[in-house]
Amino acid sequence: MDNQRRSREILDLQIRYGGTLNRITTRSLIRGEDSLLLWLDGQEGEVFPKDIMRHFCLSSGRVANILKSAQKKNLIRRHQSGEDLRKNCIMITTEGKAYAHSCRSRVLQAQEEMLACLTPKDADALVNAFRELLLHYSADESSSSGF
Repeated sequence: MDNQRRSREILDLQIRYGGTLNRITTRSLIRGEDSLLLWLDGQEGEVFPKDIMRHFCLSSGRVANILKSAQKKNLIRRHQSGEDLRKNCIMITTEGKAYAHSCRSRVLQAQEEMLACLTPKDADALVNAFRELLLHYSADESSSSGF
């Protein structure tokens, strides 16, 4: 099967099983605030909004909204960094760390359930294909191409 036919098949599956795909995505992938908190939990040193924008390829407005929401929930704290009062450093709070750990457990459980419906060979193939796609588009990001 060539890639044009594979692409049509993927699109047809997305259309036919849109609700199922949304349920799988919602349970097994991380986005927005959850993604930010999981990433922040693993960071060493100071993190600034520009670092978040760069890492997640988000606009400054989207980052500001995510940070505002997380701060309202006491999941992060912002403080001024050094002598430049315009630079806000982002720190994950104790509550944010607890939330991130809970989120990690919830997503891992959902992914394990999803992979359990596949044979071990197919599960390995899915993981390998996912890795290859991410590595390919990650390399494209550094050269400003891709999607």
